[in-house]
Amino acid sequence: MPSVARKKSRIPAVMFMLTVLAAGSASGATGSDGLPSESFKVALLEWIGANSGYDVSAMLASPPKVSFCKHGSTLVYKGKAIHFDDRLNGVYDETTEQICLAEPWDASNIEDAGILLHELVHHVQYQTKAWPCPKATEWEAYKLQEAWLHEMGVKPAFSWMYILMASSCTPRDVHP
Repeated sequence: MPSVARKKSRIPAVMFMLTVLAAGSASGATGSDGLPSESFKVALLEWIGANSGYDVSAMLASPPKVSFCKHGSTLVYKGKAIHFDDRLNGVYDETTEQICLAEPWDASNIEDAGILLHELVHHVQYQTKAWPCPKATEWEAYKLQEAWLHEMGVKPAFSWMYILMASSCTPRDVHP
């Protein structure tokens, strides 16, 4: 797994808050349907690019589609039906390049916005390199989410031991 290069963010947290979140959920960060706006997704992708070693420039013109999922529902993920249980806050399906966020979701809630950022990190990861297994992407996604939340003034209560276990590939997880 590559180390996450830290660069000085081109998008300071205060500017982000003023331009996206302070604009109000209906007028800046979300559309009338409550889904994240294109400009909101682009701002988060730009932050990812500025705070990691990833080149996101090709992704800015067409960020992934986002929809909402209800806990308890079944959705198609990587071509298979999965149960969207209470532990999931969002999923990224690299086969369809789509994100599904758990309802309720509110762009003006920093932790909810952090979930979208996490799923966008997965989009960036899958667009730029091959991974030995899907779990391998989690550690880096959580580290970037944590850094973003810290910039926003939120101290996340992640269980790093759980994340370590959840991001480790076992021999049966590695696909040729």
